[in-house]
Amino acid sequence: MKTVSQEKLLERQIQKHADHVLRAMEVLQYKVYDAELASEIARQIGEMANIYNEAALKLIESGTTRYHRSRFLRFLFAMELAIKTMFNMSTGNIALLLIKKMQDVAVDTEKVFRNVSVKDGTAKLARELLVMTEEQVKSLKEFL
Repeated sequence: MKTVSQEKLLERQIQKHADHVLRAMEVLQYKVYDAELASEIARQIGEMANIYNEAALKLIESGTTRYHRSRFLRFLFAMELAIKTMFNMSTGNIALLLIKKMQDVAVDTEKVFRNVSVKDGTAKLARELLVMTEEQVKSLKEFL
């Protein structure tokens, strides 16, 4: 059995965390009635998709399996967000849900990043995800 390096584990975590935020944005963007927030979410989806694709490409190039969430887990995730917005689809609530998801991702990524020793390319990608998440949280706070 082939062992996976710390670098590949971090790349998989980056891809997983970017996927987590992307799915939240994709589910919640259809519940947004504020044009400015919808535009901001669309912009952030593009940025996060770039990180996701870059991490996935690094994994593919190295022959390591990419992160893949099952359909059942995608369904559960969508239902979680549907329940949290069932009675409150306000702009502030949707922004808050996205902020919480992004902060969870940032904390998990930083935890993994601090505990592994990786090359510059992967470290740069992890830092990029952390900085982007921080900037996206700041811009979403305007909608609270």
